[in-house]
Amino acid sequence: MCNNQYSKSSTQKTVLITNNIIDDIDELEDIIGDEAFAAFLNYDAEIQIRE
Repeated sequence: MCNNQYSKSSTQKTVLITNNIIDDIDELEDIIGDEAFAAFLNYDAEIQIRE
């Protein structure tokens, strides 16, 4: 049972982090606009970040 509780807790944390990231991306799109936001995407709609 302990292992199952850990797995469930870990999954819940992952979902919360993912939801926070999605919310941040949505806010970014609202701030910079659709066209500027689209410039950051590749053909697979993945955000491209370069150092």
